[in-house]
This record gives sequence, structure tokens and C-alpha cells, in this order.
Amino acid sequence: MNHQKDRRTFEDKYRPILHQMSIKQLIWLNEMVVDYVKIKEDFEYKEAIRTFNRGDKVEWERDGIIYTGQVIRTNKKTVNVAELEPPYRQWKIDAHLLDKNR
Repeated sequence: MNHQKDRRTFEDKYRPILHQMSIKQLIWLNEMVVDYVKIKEDFEYKEAIRTFNRGDKVEWERDGIIYTGQVIRTNKKTVNVAELEPPYRQWKIDAHLLDKNR
């Protein structure tokens, strides 16, 4: 609900500015925003990856089941994890989906 209010406030503030822009300017603005989103996502991925080290115990949820495992390796956007219980599968998981076991 708060998100809707924020969106309306944003639209109310910037709609007049966008309306005055040419198509060429709008395309340029769109490209700039897309680039910024990519940079921001990349930064957030790196921050999430930095929280994990080889050997860390982690857990994650998939299809309503909670799995536990151990970090084997960190990649650019994902973490390789080995299950600690049979069938001892290995997973490649987005770092945002993992929680460290305490």
C-alpha cells in the first residue's frame, strides 16, 4: 500500500517533466536508467556474495522445503553449495536466497 503512494507521488512529480521531453530525450533517459539498474544490481550481487566464505553453513528454501548445506565456492552472482544430508547434491544458488546458519 505504501508502495502505491510512493509511486503516485513519484509520477505526480515527474510526469510533467517527462511530458515536456522529446522522444530522443526519453530514449536517452531510458538507456541511462537501464544502465543504472544494471550497475546497482551488480553492486548488490557483489555485496551479497561477500557475506559468504568457503565452508560456511547455509540454508535455503525451495518448493517449501528447507535445505542445509556448505559453501563450496562463490561465483560472480551465485554460490555453489553442497548438501550436508543425503542425497548430497550440489546446488548453484543466488546469494540473495541463502541464509547463514548460526
